[in-house]
Amino acid sequence: MATYQAANGERFTIKEYVGNANTGDSPKFSFSDERSFASRVIDVPWASWPRFVQDVLGYSIATAYNPNAGTGNSGTPFISRVIPWSIPFDNRSKQSRWLWASRVDVEGIGAPSSGTWYELSGRDQIAYYGQARCRISYETRTYDIVRDPQGGGSYDESELTRYVTKYMKPQGEFLYLDGAAYYYGTGAGTTATPISRGVNKTLISYNLSITWHKIPVDGVPTAFLNPEKSNRAIDVCLGKVNNATFAGCERGTLLLLAVEFKPFVGALGDRYYDITYYFKFFNPTDEKRNDNAVGHQHVFRPFKTPGWYEALAGDIGKNLATAALPTNFVARTKGVNIYDWANFRNLFRPADHPVW
Repeated sequence: MATYQAANGERFTIKEYVGNANTGDSPKFSFSDERSFASRVIDVPWASWPRFVQDVLGYSIATAYNPNAGTGNSGTPFISRVIPWSIPFDNRSKQSRWLWASRVDVEGIGAPSSGTWYELSGRDQIAYYGQARCRISYETRTYDIVRDPQGGGSYDESELTRYVTKYMKPQGEFLYLDGAAYYYGTGAGTTATPISRGVNKTLISYNLSITWHKIPVDGVPTAFLNPEKSNRAIDVCLGKVNNATFAGCERGTLLLLAVEFKPFVGALGDRYYDITYYFKFFNPTDEKRNDNAVGHQHVFRPFKTPGWYEALAGDIGKNLATAALPTNFVARTKGVNIYDWANFRNLFRPADHPVW
């Protein structure tokens, strides 16, 4: 038996129900290479089980207040996480915690109290017990779970170190090139003969999806859900490329193609979204052009001096094309490159976050 302090400061007594000496009802484990599971049985006061369940499963808040920093704390808005319960192990494996609470089944113990109800009348009457038995299920997740800074301050999830799942899928496509740009290699003493048919050049790219998990509805950075808030990164970044290194990808190599919103209701009624961002990573050569990575802003030129060149449009582009440093990667003037530029870090920051 132990005293438990909930995230909101409420205190109550909890006790692990272990059954008798021959059964060992709690905890239990099931391990496999793909998914592992565990379970525990905890008894708590009946009046406290909603608070207990919320803490066990964890929850998220879009806030500038870090509850671990003491009173009077404020700062840059972030998604604060009360992380779910975990099963701790010693550090024989790569990490000591990888089984996280994902479900709680609650039932009353003994006979309900006479004349005591959660709701006082009508069809909403629910029996009231002295104790609740909570059966907690744990399992592995596709993403890392990290708590808020314990000394105060915000947590910038644009670093992609917690509550994000990444999937990568390489793909190939053909770039059709005019055959006249290439010659048959017939050797010395012969006339260079252009290849009469077209040539396919294989280009490799990656489809990258990153899912940002359990975002409260008032933290989703889009005007469709939060029209009065400052960060509308989803609306701003669609169809644009990264203006700085992001997710390990150099600027100009990552294009945001689409966004998917998956709404769901948390265990005790809070509304959340899982947000999946779909990117295309394109970096066809490790050679640099004007010290910039070759990416979505470049096209392949097979004639004269073959290679990848930055595409520049309009009068500004015409002037830049023959400049000493023919690039718009520094000024990033709108409408000059194939795609405009955006700060992708803001995609993983709450709607209240200041835009920079």
